[in-house]
Amino acid sequence: SEAWLANEDLFVRELRTGHDHAEHAADLLRAHGLHVTVTPLEVRDHVGLRDAFRDEHDLTVQHRHRIEVKSRRLAFTGPDDYPYDTVFVYSLRGWQAKTHKPSAIIVVSQVTGSAVVVPRTSEPEWVVRRTGDAVRQIEYDVLEAPRRVLRTISQLAEWATRT
Repeated sequence: SEAWLANEDLFVRELRTGHDHAEHAADLLRAHGLHVTVTPLEVRDHVGLRDAFRDEHDLTVQHRHRIEVKSRRLAFTGPDDYPYDTVFVYSLRGWQAKTHKPSAIIVVSQVTGSAVVVPRTSEPEWVVRRTGDAVRQIEYDVLEAPRRVLRTISQLAEWATRT
């Protein structure tokens, strides 16, 4: 944990990469005629201040739905060809710290640019798994969703229009 926390350059680089994928996810939703606002990128003065931003979300859809965006170095075009049986949703600690949970998590493929959606309504099916992050050199608990709960951007857009 400390190695990553001490590495300001890595923290800022990963923050910017995440913001780029949030912009891409916003464009995917806008293509369905939705109003989407991307939360402005704020680079904290110090990585230690990251807890002050724990309740932030990446996108606001139709002025009311909070959406998180994650990206993975995996090749997929949708739920049917997602390459694993489970999908990383969030760190357990980060999810528990959120006062206002997002309605969905969009996972963008860094390879294809395609995306899949994990609806928050599937949370009862999520499981906790211990994992490591080689880049940040830490071990922690993550929440994973089974592939069967994945939805498409079109399905998310349809839902956001109705609700």
